[in-house]
Amino acid sequence: MISKRLLSELKQGISFDDERSKKVKIHAAGTAYFYSLYIWIALLAFQKYLNKDDILILGLIGMGLSLLISWLFTKNKKGLE
Repeated sequence: MISKRLLSELKQGISFDDERSKKVKIHAAGTAYFYSLYIWIALLAFQKYLNKDDILILGLIGMGLSLLISWLFTKNKKGLE
């Protein structure tokens, strides 16, 4: 369904990546990076109790979740223009 919409927009020459979408991506990525640093610091604080592989997996999952949550909040934010 989404791919059909994108394909039809590309055929019509309409860009589906507008200016607001770019700003949302950049702002969400910056915020997610900031929060992912805190996730890694917290994981390193508990490195005595966790395996190295567990720290890596939890850190990567935390980074992905922070990006997703940041994108959801930023997407619905007013006044980003």
